[in-house]
Amino acid sequence: KLITMSNASANNFTVPPNSSVAFGIGTQLNIAQLGAGATTIVAGAGVTLNSDGAKLKLNAQYALCTVVKTDTNEWFVVGSLSA
Repeated sequence: KLITMSNASANNFTVPPNSSVAFGIGTQLNIAQLGAGATTIVAGAGVTLNSDGAKLKLNAQYALCTVVKTDTNEWFVVGSLSA
């Protein structure tokens, strides 16, 4: 699944808790920042996001990241990210 964020101002993509959206373990969501506004990946209530160096902000316009569900409310975040 590809999710595009086309905003001129800063914005967030919230990874929902399993109680709201029960994605299967192994689900991958690709998030692309199409607008100039910085996109940040945010954890919903009870969700843990794991990434290298706790980086959760897409680097720049046209950057892409992937969130991968690894447990009930746990996700890896990988891609073109900054702190």
